[in-house]
Amino acid sequence: MRCRSPSTACCLERVASRALDVFIPRDRYQQDKFPARYSWSRGPSKRMIERLSRLGYEIIEYHGYFGHDYYKRPALTPVRMLEEAKSAWLCHHPIPALTSYAVVILRKPR
Repeated sequence: MRCRSPSTACCLERVASRALDVFIPRDRYQQDKFPARYSWSRGPSKRMIERLSRLGYEIIEYHGYFGHDYYKRPALTPVRMLEEAKSAWLCHHPIPALTSYAVVILRKPR
């Protein structure tokens, strides 16, 4: 994998790819690591599904998650409670654009 700029994201991609090579040896054609595109880390929205499909991938699983634990310090308890309430509401009324994380499993057809 070659990087065009020495950015942190690029460095992290190299480390992640090498870690997969060591811990989970794989056929890169069938099981390559999809580069993390943080601007694409939303969903699953119709637009994101179409974007990934246009790249030639079959979407096996696509899960969006709400919430985070950034406010776990005791001083931030009121803010954490608001975040938890928002996340609980979003679990029942999902809005893909408001996901905190998304996990996508793709298959590259032969």
